[in-house]
Amino acid sequence: MKKIVLVLILVTLIVFYQWDTIKNWNAEEALYIEQNEGAIAKINSSKAYPIASLTKVMTSYIVFDYIERDRLTWDTSFTIEQPLFKDASGLAMIGLQVGQSYTVRELYESMMITSANDSAMALALLLNGSEQQFVENMNHYANQMDLKKTNFVNATGLDQAGAVNESSAEDLARLVQLHLRYYPGVLETTKKTHYVTRSGEKYWSTNHLLPGMPEARPGVDGFKTGYTHRANDTYIVTGIHNGERYVAVMLNVPRKEKQTEKFSKMNGYMSEYLK
Repeated sequence: MKKIVLVLILVTLIVFYQWDTIKNWNAEEALYIEQNEGAIAKINSSKAYPIASLTKVMTSYIVFDYIERDRLTWDTSFTIEQPLFKDASGLAMIGLQVGQSYTVRELYESMMITSANDSAMALALLLNGSEQQFVENMNHYANQMDLKKTNFVNATGLDQAGAVNESSAEDLARLVQLHLRYYPGVLETTKKTHYVTRSGEKYWSTNHLLPGMPEARPGVDGFKTGYTHRANDTYIVTGIHNGERYVAVMLNVPRKEKQTEKFSKMNGYMSEYLK
């Protein structure tokens, strides 16, 4: 949570001062911030990193695109025919039940708001019949978008033996900008602080920067967070500052308190540069 707050502090300061560069920064983390599709800060931004649940942003784009092309609707239902994971222990889930049917809207909102992996897998099966076919489709979309450092190997972003889903901060920012350009309705979901199941169970958003959440920042209206052991913490944040939209991406942020020293150092460079 501390890292996510620092990201927004950086976003606010950089956007406000139109800061173009951060000097003397050698951290392993990646940061990319752009305003109206123009980069204003880059740190290791073109390097590919594991992205964890930021994977689900591509799923979101594909869902909207399929709806636009009349290949499904928000009310299209999908029946869970078998368990979606061999071992679901410890995974972010909303508990989809075998034999039950769920609408695209239910699956989509639970995936984007609470990062439900079972919902992401269900959408993959609904959209393309199998996880492997969906992965191929995700990579097709990535190629069409010219996301050169992006490669998907599963539908969720979860760690697995061998390769994992990877992308660069710049690629992810481009994906979000394309999503906002063609399917801005995504913000109606990403701005929500919680998701409520049909049985009334409430699941909170993973984005604590949204208005009404513990670390709320003015103007924030999405977008997605993630975490796995191999990816560390991953963030995409978007919002409006002084009438203009920014997108900030941060990858490979370790969950270690000593890493806060790196952020203190970065803020020190900023303060010196902005004098």
